[in-house]
Amino acid sequence: MPKVIDKINILCQYDYDKWHKIINNLHHKTISKREGMFTAIGAYKVDWVDRTLALMAQKQLTQLDLADAIGYSQSGLNRILTRQRKGRVDIITRISKALGTSSENLLHGIDREDAPSQQMSVPVLTNAESMLAWGNNAESVDRNTIQWLGCPIDSAGSRSFAYKVVSDDMTAPYMTGCYVFVDPGLELKQGADALFRMPNGHIAFRQYQVVAGQVILKPRNPSYPSITADESEISYLGSAIGALIVN
Repeated sequence: MPKVIDKINILCQYDYDKWHKIINNLHHKTISKREGMFTAIGAYKVDWVDRTLALMAQKQLTQLDLADAIGYSQSGLNRILTRQRKGRVDIITRISKALGTSSENLLHGIDREDAPSQQMSVPVLTNAESMLAWGNNAESVDRNTIQWLGCPIDSAGSRSFAYKVVSDDMTAPYMTGCYVFVDPGLELKQGADALFRMPNGHIAFRQYQVVAGQVILKPRNPSYPSITADESEISYLGSAIGALIVN
């Protein structure tokens, strides 16, 4: 069988037998839930780099070929594909187009055997105003200006959206850089991990608790303080239903 060898010989050589094994092993792996935690949350771990390398081997593309196709430096691409640097969403999108697939396929493995036959896409929302607008009237949001992400959570509602975690105050499975899938249609319940719009307009991602009539927004990471809130001054944006961890 012919071999596909990277021109600068940094990545290992691929033959078609190895590529076939990689493809067969590229399925979502559900992260084990810690006892007593995350009883309703599914966390999915996806290694998009392996999927990219497998498609490169299938199409007999080298790093240099792919770098030229996406308009990116070969050295920068090498750092991404050897996991020395995280791939930005825009780079992943460009890579997916160059490989003739979708970013959802690279990130989520929607071709895996256990994938739903119809996987919905949700918007990635970055501020409280857009989340409120989407939750109240999705039709009022310009869909062409929003980044979309495939959602592997079967229970996601029609108004669900994704939020990229930017800090470590909620720890695993909500690690910095992961995407949290949020459903604003769910009733806010005691102990729910949820997003809130704070009086200053910022987003707080915390566990909702009510103690002696007082609302407390508690982080899972004990190094961060809890927030005591007046319920009339905060807006509920939705409860977490799952997390997507992208390597």
